[in-house]
Amino acid sequence: MILNKRLFAFIGARSGSKGLVDKNIKMFHGKPLIAWTIEAALNSEYIDKVFVSTDSDKYAEICQQYGAEVIDRPEYLSNDDSSLAEALQHAYEQIKALHGEFNIALNLQATSPLRTRKHIDEAIELYTSRDNEELRLFSCYQLEPKYAWIMKCNEQGYAHFVDNNEQIKTHHARQKNNSIYMPNGAIYILPTNDLSKFYNNTSIPYVMNQAESIDIDTIQDFELAEQLYLHP
Repeated sequence: MILNKRLFAFIGARSGSKGLVDKNIKMFHGKPLIAWTIEAALNSEYIDKVFVSTDSDKYAEICQQYGAEVIDRPEYLSNDDSSLAEALQHAYEQIKALHGEFNIALNLQATSPLRTRKHIDEAIELYTSRDNEELRLFSCYQLEPKYAWIMKCNEQGYAHFVDNNEQIKTHHARQKNNSIYMPNGAIYILPTNDLSKFYNNTSIPYVMNQAESIDIDTIQDFELAEQLYLHP
């Protein structure tokens, strides 16, 4: 709890991974991958409860062994096109029935093993430092200034800067580019009064470094994360 607000952590862990089969429970430096996220959340100074939403009995057993409470994830929220926000909303209905109302939800990605308790608590402190009931927070890493020049083509094939501010400039200098962030998926924080979206017009970034931001989706990601864990 922080500022008299109840917080819960939500970890989505469906079993149908295509890029790296059963990546959520693949052994990572002596523990199933998801255990790193569970333990980071349980060790947080501010999180009151930690829940895992999964469609797998095997995943559920492992998560309970590491101290998380499990929410059964229905089949319609467990396919490739399922919305994570919908899974979070479904879980919160179950959570409220069992534990009452919470004020703040944290979505913690199971495939971010280098995101630690320190990152979680810093993100919570940043989020709660703002007095805004619609606030969202997302973790990210900062891109090089040159990425402000990313362009896309319209239906007529004409190229335009993705950033409209670049479009109207008469001089493009890297040193004058705005800061640009790449969401890493490791942490999202949002109010429980609206769990339908992770971003809105009052979203703030929590910046991590690029190594800590690694998100495991393939075997190459997994091997790189193992190396980064040993040599940060």
